Amino acid sequence: MNEKFEITDRVIEHLKSCERMAFLIDHFGRLEERSIVKDPFMGMIYNIIYQQISFASGNAIWKRWDEKYGDATPEFILAAGEEELRSCGLSKSKASYVKNLAKTATKDRRLLNRESLKQMTEAEIYDLYIPIKGIGPWSVKMFLIFTLGRTDVRSYGDLALKKGVEWVYGEENITEKRYMELTDKYSPYNTVASFYFWEITVKKLLKKSPDFDNYMKGI
Repeated sequence: MNEKFEITDRVIEHLKSCERMAFLIDHFGRLEERSIVKDPFMGMIYNIIYQQISFASGNAIWKRWDEKYGDATPEFILAAGEEELRSCGLSKSKASYVKNLAKTATKDRRLLNRESLKQMTEAEIYDLYIPIKGIGPWSVKMFLIFTLGRTDVRSYGDLALKKGVEWVYGEENITEKRYMELTDKYSPYNTVASFYFWEITVKKLLKKSPDFDNYMKGI
């Protein structure tokens, strides 16, 4: 079901041209390559599962889903009862979102064709998914990363990413404009930069101060 989002030497070299990202990369090392859910229907279910919960909680629910259903089809989801879907740990609202997605996918087969989706612009993908109840901008951004494997995705609406950027740059309550200014330098590899910003939350570093000054003295 999955493939890996490759993090190449070329990507690391580009990101390390920024001193603060170099600090993160040297601190965390080469991150484990992230999984890509190739099936677009399952890929969006993956993002629905992870909406507004911790990484750990999302991982636990996704593991139960994968063990129980694997690559479920829209037809299977529509035939399943809500309680059956919730047995994996889905909330009532998320179970309904999954059914909304399945219902739409039976009518619009573009939602099942990864190669077709890969040819679409980000705006076209937004137009395709946003009308589906339960799928918002964050879910689309994550879909671009974890299903389509796009390399230059930024998501100001992701709180962990925003907090990670603020932590690295020593700023608070940054606006979307400021977020974009600070991350422009990582293009065309903002997706991998995001992996490193997420790692700050995963490793519970937000309450600590980055030792950036001492790092710079050692260069």
